[in-house]
Amino acid sequence: MLIAQIAFDTMPHKVALRIQQKLKPLKYGFPPYNFVTAACWMDDIKRDPQNPYRDLSALHYVDIPYSKDASRFKIPSGENAITELQQTIKDLHKSTFDANEQARQWAIVMHLVGDIHQPLHCVDHDDRGGNDVPIIGIPDLPENPKTHNLHFFWDTAFSYDVYNGSVRKLYRNVSTENRPADLKNGFIAWQAWRLLQKYPPQKMKSYADLKVTDWARESYDDACNFAYAPVIKSDKMPVFLDANYVHGAHEIAAQRIVLAGVRLGKMLVKLDAEK
Repeated sequence: MLIAQIAFDTMPHKVALRIQQKLKPLKYGFPPYNFVTAACWMDDIKRDPQNPYRDLSALHYVDIPYSKDASRFKIPSGENAITELQQTIKDLHKSTFDANEQARQWAIVMHLVGDIHQPLHCVDHDDRGGNDVPIIGIPDLPENPKTHNLHFFWDTAFSYDVYNGSVRKLYRNVSTENRPADLKNGFIAWQAWRLLQKYPPQKMKSYADLKVTDWARESYDDACNFAYAPVIKSDKMPVFLDANYVHGAHEIAAQRIVLAGVRLGKMLVKLDAEK
C-alpha cells in the first residue's frame, strides 16, 4: 500500500484516478479496492478460499542463487515474479480481456513492482528467501510464528530503526479493516509523505529506470551484500539482528519503497498512454 500511495502521490492525478476506475471490478480478496489497496490484491487472494488464481502464489518472487560477492545474478528459467510482470505488461491491453480480467492485470503490475524491490524476493540461499531463517532481536513482531524470520523482517524493515541504542518500531501495522479509503489523508498517506521528504527520489540517480531486470539486480545486490550478512557470519540459529543491522536495513528498505513507488507511478503512466 505504501508503494502504491507513493505512486499515487507522484504521478499525474488524472491518470491515477483513471487507473483506479479500472481497478474497481477486482473480484475475490477484500473488495471494493481503490488505487492503494489494490496493490494488496495478490496477497489478499491467497487468503480467499474461493480464489481461482492459485497459480499466482508462486509468482511473488524469483529464486536467484545467493553469492557472497553478488556475482551469480542470472534470471532463472521458468515462471517467476520477473517473467510474470513482464508478461502482464505485454498483455495489459488485450482486447479479449473483460473488465475483471483487465483489473486483475493492473493489480498484478502494482503488486509485483513492489515485490521485486524487496531484496529477499530476488534471492535464495536454500532457505526460501530467508523464510527459513529464524531471527531474534526485533521487538513487536506479530505473535504468528511465520513472522519471526528474516524474510518477514525485510517485508517490514522500513518500519524499524534505532533510537537511543535500542531497536524501535516506528510505524504500526495496518489491519485489513483499517485500510485507507481517503488517499489524501490517513496513516498510509502520512507515511508516504514522510518517506518522500526523507528520501527525495530526484536524489536517487536511478529513480526513472523502468527496466524490471535492473530492479531485480539492485535487490539481489542488497540481499547478498547486506541482508544475508548476519546469516553468513553466524553459526547459530536463530540469528540475532543487532541495532547496526536494523538501522542499515531501515535505510535500504525505506529507499527501496520510495524507488518502487516512483517507478510504479512512471510505469503506470506509460502503460496508460499505450492503451
